[in-house]
Parts: sequence; C-alpha cells; structure tokens
Amino acid sequence: MLPHLDVAAYDDDGRRLGYVHLRPSRDGVTDEPCGYISLLAVASDAEGSGVANHLMAAAEDWARSRGYRLLSLDVFADNRHAVDFYRRKGFKTETRRMVKPL
Repeated sequence: MLPHLDVAAYDDDGRRLGYVHLRPSRDGVTDEPCGYISLLAVASDAEGSGVANHLMAAAEDWARSRGYRLLSLDVFADNRHAVDFYRRKGFKTETRRMVKPL
C-alpha cells in the first residue's frame, strides 16, 4: 500500500477538473496516526459541479482503508469558500496556526 495517494478528476475530454493529494500524518494534539489532505484544488470553471465532493469522498475512503479515525487538513482562515465547504463536510476547527512574517 502506498504511503500517499494522488487522485485527479477529469472530464470526458481528458481535461483535469480537480486534484487531491493525501498523505499519512499524526494528530498534533494526541499524536494519533491520521490522514492528511495536503492539497485539494478544483478548476475554477468546475466549481459547484460536485468534483470537490467526489475528491473528498475518495480522501475519506483512503483514510478509512488505512484504519485512520481522523482526516485533517489546513485551510487559510480568510478563504471563506473553502472553510464553509470543509465545515459542510464535517470538519471542525481544532487549532489555529498563527504566522508572523519576519
């Protein structure tokens, strides 16, 4: 079994509509093994078409198949569209990562 998984969605003409990259990780609080979505991207003209839902379903299937109880990701706090999408998918804020430019 591969330690990571890349899933892409294509239209009937072979044009890539979206992509998700998954990898094993550990929960930052409990150190429990979990799945991590390091990248989810959907072509702007494919937004709202269900592509992201299919990619998220593949991510959850992958995590479950590896025996993970948790699936995590990072999202920019000001990306309301993405935050709202992930909340609808059942994700909850666990921590806030803060960054200071130097």
